[in-house]
Amino acid sequence: MTTPTRSRPKTPRLSDRTIDADGVLDAKKLQVKIFVEETLKKGVQGLIAEFKGMRRMNDFTLMTEFVAQNPLGRNRYKDVGCLDNGRVILNIGNVQYIHANYVSTPISPKRFICTQAPLPKTCPDFWHMVVQEKSVAILMLCNFIEQNANKCAEYFPNREGAPLSFDGDVHVIFRKQEMFPFPFETKIRIQVTHLDVSVPGQPIHTCTHYHWLDWPDRGVPEADLAPIALLGKLKESTSV
Repeated sequence: MTTPTRSRPKTPRLSDRTIDADGVLDAKKLQVKIFVEETLKKGVQGLIAEFKGMRRMNDFTLMTEFVAQNPLGRNRYKDVGCLDNGRVILNIGNVQYIHANYVSTPISPKRFICTQAPLPKTCPDFWHMVVQEKSVAILMLCNFIEQNANKCAEYFPNREGAPLSFDGDVHVIFRKQEMFPFPFETKIRIQVTHLDVSVPGQPIHTCTHYHWLDWPDRGVPEADLAPIALLGKLKESTSV
C-alpha cells in the first residue's frame, strides 16, 4: 500500500455548512445505534458464523481492464479483482495498467493506494506508480516467501550495495535502514528502509518503505497499539 502526498483541505466551520447538520448527525447516530444493537445480539459466535458464510463474489463487469490483463500476466490472482472505478492509470512508462486502486478518506479521494504485491514483470510499473503519485510511504504487509510459496517479487533493495534495477531504466537505490522505534514494548517488528527511485524523465524520488515483517499469511497480527504508532509516524510526514 502506498500513500501519495496530498494537501489537507480546510475543515469547514459549522456556520459554513449548507446542510441540516443536526438532522444528519441524528441520522448517523441512529445508524450506529442500530448497528451496535444488532452486533451485540449476534455475539462473537454469531459474527464468526456470519463471516464464514460470506461468499467471495466478483462482478467482473466492473473490472473490464482487470479481465483484459489476465492473459498478459499482470494480475497476481485471477479472483482478486481491480475495479475500473478508482483504478490507478499509469502515465509514466510504456504500460498503462497496474493492479492498484485509490482509497479515499474524508480529506481526499486519493489519499491511499492499495496494490497487489509486485510480480517480476510488474516491478517497474510499481515504481512508475510511486513516482507518478509522489508516494512518500510504502507499507508492505507480506513477506517475499510465506509457507514455501512466493508471495512477492524482490522489488526493492534490502541491504546496502548496488541499486536494484528493472526494465525501462528504473533503478531503486538503498540509502539506510533501521527498525521502527516503537515507544512501548511489542513483539511487532517493522523494518524501515529509505530509498531513492530513478525513473527516466523524472526527478529522483525519495520514499520510505515500511515492511511489517511478521504479518501472518491469511491472518492479522496480535492486537496492540503497533498500527496506531505506525499511523502516527506517517502523520509526521504526510497529511494522512
